Amino acid sequence: MIRKTFFPLIVCCIVLSAAWLSCSKDKGPTTASGKLIGKWNKVQYATDDNANSIIDQWELHDLEPGRISTLEFRKDSTGLETGSSSPELPFRWFLTGELTLLTIYNTGDTVLYKIGAISNSQLQLTTKGKFGLAGYYYEK
Repeated sequence: MIRKTFFPLIVCCIVLSAAWLSCSKDKGPTTASGKLIGKWNKVQYATDDNANSIIDQWELHDLEPGRISTLEFRKDSTGLETGSSSPELPFRWFLTGELTLLTIYNTGDTVLYKIGAISNSQLQLTTKGKFGLAGYYYEK
């Protein structure tokens, strides 16, 4: 009699344990710095052609076929920018606020980006330069 009631109880415990473990799995980094780590491929870029201080949908351009442009962020706060028609550019990176990214290139150049959006698979950066607002859109 005890065996008949004990077996369903064991099965129930196994099922509940499996359900609990599947809910507690790591779903990836949750902080901006954690999400930033990895290699990002540029898929779009934009310039604020009408100077209204925002990137409008019509100002977005896909990266030309065959062109490769990547940003790689490492855990040790170093990184590498690569492009199909430019040399590799090593840099150090820092988050100066939750959504502000500072890159300092080994050449001495610095770029301050605003992180428009970041997830484990998409990154949107904007920066103000000599010619106005520029946007860069990446995917992992």
